[in-house]
Amino acid sequence: MSGRHIVITGVSRGLGRAMTAGFAARGHRVRGCARDEARLRDLRQRFGSPHDFAVLDVTDDAAVGR
Repeated sequence: MSGRHIVITGVSRGLGRAMTAGFAARGHRVRGCARDEARLRDLRQRFGSPHDFAVLDVTDDAAVGR
């Protein structure tokens, strides 16, 4: 599995953050979401392009629908 696009929710901490680091290190493009903008800024600085991180609460149906 190389060069794939990976989508992770809860990307800013814990298992999600560890998975982000692991997939990015293996050459995959990670797209992720979390609720905490400050933590996402940290991820953007650490991983940069081509990875993409957005603020999103997946428990909020209205937000997910946008």
